[in-house]
Amino acid sequence: MSWRPLWAVLLAAMPVPVLAQPTSPSRTPPVPVVDVFFPGGAVVRVQGPAGTDDYAYGLASMAAPQVGQVRALQWCWESLKFSGCQVHLVRPQGPPVVLRNSGVRQQVFTPDGRWLVGMGDNTLRLWNPQRAADAPRTQALNMNGLERLEVSARNICVTGRDRLSAVYTVLSWPDLKVVKEQRVQLGQETVTTTKQGHTTTTTSRYGRVGTFTPPPCS
Repeated sequence: MSWRPLWAVLLAAMPVPVLAQPTSPSRTPPVPVVDVFFPGGAVVRVQGPAGTDDYAYGLASMAAPQVGQVRALQWCWESLKFSGCQVHLVRPQGPPVVLRNSGVRQQVFTPDGRWLVGMGDNTLRLWNPQRAADAPRTQALNMNGLERLEVSARNICVTGRDRLSAVYTVLSWPDLKVVKEQRVQLGQETVTTTKQGHTTTTTSRYGRVGTFTPPPCS
């Protein structure tokens, strides 16, 4: 019989704890599903993008041309100060097509239904629904926020903002050539600096100095 010290005997007799791994139920949201109706009675069930633990997609808008059997579904997510979107092109036959570079805030078809116009905060995009897999035509604009997107028989009219100004831009389509740009100051910044002892404090205040109503898009 081998001899072992008392501390070794006591240690061997102690139960070994089993540490359970922490688990949490899955927070992955369900995938959104919508039914899209077409003239003639056709109904297409469309499955939206799968979200993650941090955000879920929802249907933000659906655009339809005045002529043609196609629908543009805009799916968006928002989490804290971040957001994102993508557009699916849907027809009565065939699977939906995810448009490339389709992180836009607003979308609208041209009156003839030949082009889909999408606008983000500072970039305008133009897709040809007949060639949905192609990259869009793109035009960057001098603005940092979108407020209004309109399309006429000849032009695309975009109203946005850039810090203290409203920016109104008119482009011809489908070449996306800028034919007019108007900038109207809406606010004014006043900076005040005070010094107390060794501490300097700078305060910025903003005041409204004007308004802007975009003209009809023609």
